[in-house]
Amino acid sequence: MRRFVVVLIVVIFLIDILQAQRDIPKFKPEYELKKRLRFGILFGINTYGFNIDRKNNDLNLYADIPKLSAGFHVGIVTDLKLFSLLSLRLLPTVTFVSRQVSFYNNENEIYLDLTNGMKGNTTVESIFLEFPLLFKYKSKRINNYQIYLVAGPDIQFDMSSPTSLSISDGKYISLEAMDYGYEVGVGLDQYLPYFKLSTELKFYSGFSNVLSSRVIDDADFETDIFIKSIEKLTTYGFKLSVHFE
Repeated sequence: MRRFVVVLIVVIFLIDILQAQRDIPKFKPEYELKKRLRFGILFGINTYGFNIDRKNNDLNLYADIPKLSAGFHVGIVTDLKLFSLLSLRLLPTVTFVSRQVSFYNNENEIYLDLTNGMKGNTTVESIFLEFPLLFKYKSKRINNYQIYLVAGPDIQFDMSSPTSLSISDGKYISLEAMDYGYEVGVGLDQYLPYFKLSTELKFYSGFSNVLSSRVIDDADFETDIFIKSIEKLTTYGFKLSVHFE
């Protein structure tokens, strides 16, 4: 009996909400009909990390991500309507990323070499110029709201990766300048009187090994203990963005 009462209350509540939605004015009802090509801006926050494949080494060191750090991004939205519920989007974006990597010994302690002044922590900072090309599939519009999915390839160019390793600067890892992968995500369009506001959450996964082989070949005996404990680095990240179109 209690379950029935709870279900009845929920149903009545939903009916009230739907009834209220009928009275909401529909903003920009002609939005999808007037233009096939639209532009906008985006900004948001992100957090990135590495998938690390470990390599056996003489000191039994291994690398790990102690925590994820926050970054931010800004970009331009270009949206080309293909069909009524499907569009193609190009989102040139500048993304600022910071990632921490720690090196541990076989006792699960942070590696520390006081003689050479080396501590097994390093921060890898990147400024990506990236070009996601995404398909956007939308649900039918419900008053002023529309749910959508996005997916597609993404190419990233790292404009700030160090070209050399330095103990004094704490730079033990360098990355390749280019990475490529895919993005998938979900979002919500909200139609307002003068523009469309979208909130979007995406996941990025890279395909390529971004650990710089050039720096590994040039590394000296003091720094190669760190980079030679890593077999492969691939990138992943999460982005929360707001779009104005």
